[in-house]
Amino acid sequence: MDLSPPPTAVKPGLRPTPTPWLWALLVLAVWVYLWGLGGNHMMRNGDEMVYAHIARVTAEAGQWLPLQSDLPGMRNTKPPVLFWQALVAGDWGHSWTLWRLRLPSVIYTLAVCALMAATLRRLRVPVATTVWSVLIYLAFIGTFRYGRPYLTSAAETFWFSLPLWWLLWRIQPAQPGAPRLDQAWVLRQPGSLVVWAGLGLAVGLGLAYKSFALIAPVAATVAVWRLWWLPSLRAAAWWLPAWHTAVMAVVALAVIASWLWLDPDPQAVWQEFVLGENAAKMASAQGYWQSLFSFSGLGSYALSPLLNAGFLAPWVLAALWWGLRAPWRRGSVVGALVLWMLVWWCVFLLPSQRSARYLIPTLPALAICVALVLPRIGRWAHVAITLLVLPAVLWLGRVGWVLGDLGVANAWQVGAVALAVLAGLSAVALVWWRRGHSPAGALAAVLFAYASLTAVFAPLNGPNGQYRSDAARALAPTTLVVPSDFNATYETYAFFLPGHRYRPDNALSQAWGRGEAPAGAGVFVWIAPTPEATPACWPARCERLDQRWDLKGRHAPGEVRFDNLWQPQDWLLQREWLLRVR
Repeated sequence: MDLSPPPTAVKPGLRPTPTPWLWALLVLAVWVYLWGLGGNHMMRNGDEMVYAHIARVTAEAGQWLPLQSDLPGMRNTKPPVLFWQALVAGDWGHSWTLWRLRLPSVIYTLAVCALMAATLRRLRVPVATTVWSVLIYLAFIGTFRYGRPYLTSAAETFWFSLPLWWLLWRIQPAQPGAPRLDQAWVLRQPGSLVVWAGLGLAVGLGLAYKSFALIAPVAATVAVWRLWWLPSLRAAAWWLPAWHTAVMAVVALAVIASWLWLDPDPQAVWQEFVLGENAAKMASAQGYWQSLFSFSGLGSYALSPLLNAGFLAPWVLAALWWGLRAPWRRGSVVGALVLWMLVWWCVFLLPSQRSARYLIPTLPALAICVALVLPRIGRWAHVAITLLVLPAVLWLGRVGWVLGDLGVANAWQVGAVALAVLAGLSAVALVWWRRGHSPAGALAAVLFAYASLTAVFAPLNGPNGQYRSDAARALAPTTLVVPSDFNATYETYAFFLPGHRYRPDNALSQAWGRGEAPAGAGVFVWIAPTPEATPACWPARCERLDQRWDLKGRHAPGEVRFDNLWQPQDWLLQREWLLRVR
């Protein structure tokens, strides 16, 4: 497979994207990743607040270990490095903001991009193709969703990929002459045992962010790559690759095993993390084989590359089509990249729980493969991307208009939504009417779709989405009874109403929605069933300290329908009251 296509392989009518355009797109991508990073609303893992809660309570305890939590059975759910990162970034609770907790994730994501770019330039890949690889990686929805929040996949992607970038830096063309990525390469100097022990430390840090079980796909990928680049497949030649891989794996496992030695309560770590969080994923109430051969078990998992690509799924399909038609050669770089993805995909067939997000550490390989065949991809794929982006951008524009009508967004915020939406529509038009700039226009449309989403979230991340009144700020530290319809979602109150204890009681909130009043006194957060509704205790027993707008976390069956999709004011928003009940 020729991954460095000559000019004759470029689709007719497709002109190379001007270099200034590529750099402008890269700046736009970085800005999109940073904008709205500190807001309560963004694309993220639904469990982010669980881990923010554990980090906050651990910070309040004032010690690194053991980890602390007020959530039953949810304390040692992840290794401690993820929480230690939050302790340092949040200054042990003194600067506890979502921006500080999430910024390291973006730094990790950009570090992956830097490693990707440096490695491709080492392999003499053209600058334009290198920048395209980075842009595609950042435009994948899997990267955008899991490469920005505090509960991130960026950290393990960085650490787990280091041995692979190292190997790509050490390979050499098997034949003299100008190196081409479709030719055979060999690995003659893989490094000493000291180097592989150091790589084991790096991989161990990645395990200490997520799980010891991830040593399986990491070590398997390294072993397969070492065999892929052996000059000979004789059994005698396997010894050194096996030894290096074993050293890396043992050192990595020793790093995460030190948690058991450092933690004052190793028994709890064993029960909650090793058995509860990891071993439980090998069990299935449905039955392993029945689950494996069901759509939910295997069908959706097989679509993982498309799900992680999001709007760029047409490019991934086109790249797959080229890959199936192209000749394969052992030792080629493209073969190694595909093996990286295949090994991870096969390893995660073993657990009974499978998810597309488990394969996010392979997205750098997927991005490079797509970028290298991008000049050959037909215009249909670029147009298909715009057809996916167009309805999303139009609907986000409608939401922004509704937020302005309701007074949730001010004129500047509505203008920001309109500007992002118009920019996305302009990019779509560029693809439709300027054939020569189709790839740049398609990728710009995706980035502006992300910007439109952030612009829609901005009013809810601002004063109208928080408690900012003098009465709310003057509230003495107390226990707030708050609603919670998902895992620790109430932890968001710790960022815009800090200094209190938070007790979730969703049943009480539902009772209030039926017109019932709380029996006792206290400070409560009440969700109005309709924007105009008032609590049953108001104004006789209730004092409204403040109110705010928020997105609904749960919808009743039939509440969201195709016929009211264009009327988000009917189902998207809810009003919250901060009440003191006497």
